[in-house]
Amino acid sequence: MIFYLCGMHGSGTSLASRYLHHCGVDMSGSTPIDHLGENRRYRIISHKILRCSGVHRYGVKFNHSSISPSSDVKKEMGAQIKNSLTHFDNWGWKAPINSLCIWAWLPLLSQLTKEKVTIVLIFRNPFEIIRSFYRRKSPKDIRWIGKQGKPRVCLEQIWVNYNRSVMLFNDLHKNNPKYKFHYVEGKSIVSSPERFVNALSIKPRPSVGIVDSTKFIQENKLNFHTQEGKRIWESLQIRRAKCI
Repeated sequence: MIFYLCGMHGSGTSLASRYLHHCGVDMSGSTPIDHLGENRRYRIISHKILRCSGVHRYGVKFNHSSISPSSDVKKEMGAQIKNSLTHFDNWGWKAPINSLCIWAWLPLLSQLTKEKVTIVLIFRNPFEIIRSFYRRKSPKDIRWIGKQGKPRVCLEQIWVNYNRSVMLFNDLHKNNPKYKFHYVEGKSIVSSPERFVNALSIKPRPSVGIVDSTKFIQENKLNFHTQEGKRIWESLQIRRAKCI
């Protein structure tokens, strides 16, 4: 099985990736996954996809039609996928920017394998995302966001773009038998990681020492700066309910 993990920064993607790796899904590509649960080689290529497409990694002003990797980057992508297909049975990779790069990776992946690809979008309410961003990101990142407009409104728009990108790809390819989409709220992985991997047809292993709930701070507040943010949240909840 092949797993493609995506979701806005701070949604719980690292936690999901580390636990999947613990349960036997190779998320590393033969090199140790880092503290973010990411395969470094795939992440490097994804950043190249964004750079040559003129898209910032935060996707502030994102249109999926702008994703257009160069021929050289496509060669790198193909070589990396073929290497993974050769060496692993259950594998995948995770990166927040997978949400934006889905328009490049998934079509190529479906060409190179007959296997079904499981796309997992991890999401979290935007209030928590904004709080997490301010806690974890550098002053440089916060200043950059501030230059785009009101920081909290801008962060919510980034959250909208990350989630909307995946949902739009899903809607445009809903009849493609090679794709299986799962929408998972980050807090559900914290509360029941075993249920999370069971839903993906993976046998769970003990999560003690792997899933650290103390690092995933949850808030009860849910407020939106835009009507678009509210609509995206409602759509995510509907899609999540259909998955589990």
